[in-house]
Amino acid sequence: MQVINVIDELPKHNSRRYGKRKTKDITGVSVHHSKTDAGTTQTFARFHVQNNNWPGIAYHYVIKKGGTIYKTQPNSTVSWHTGGHSSNNLGIMILGNYSRGEPPESQYEALISIIRAVMVAYGITIPRVKGHNEFSGHGANTCPGIDMKEFRGKLKRAPNGEDS
Repeated sequence: MQVINVIDELPKHNSRRYGKRKTKDITGVSVHHSKTDAGTTQTFARFHVQNNNWPGIAYHYVIKKGGTIYKTQPNSTVSWHTGGHSSNNLGIMILGNYSRGEPPESQYEALISIIRAVMVAYGITIPRVKGHNEFSGHGANTCPGIDMKEFRGKLKRAPNGEDS
């Protein structure tokens, strides 16, 4: 799995900064979709800074439809991806609107790969991998669009298809 680091290339707010945490405090993952069929890490970061007045892009990783994974924030950054639940979670966003259909296989597999990697790195358990809409206060939205119960089942299976 290749991850392209674009942290230093993304627009940031002139004066606002996200908080920091110790990476040992990371205990979960918040999965999001962009609700748009187009966009780049640059355009999402610019939108978060200019339109939302946030310190920078809200996600730690962004996955394009072809499966390319971009590192967009240090994992020690407490970005604002899941209101009230961001302090211990990594935010991962897949490009696309999956309320209207399934993500491409390459993107879905990249999502599984990066989440498995962060689970190992931080000792995160499968129940702590949630869709944006599964967090309290966020249930009315459809983000990330994918069936998270099914996704967690696939995440549980080892890469060779066996249950881990």
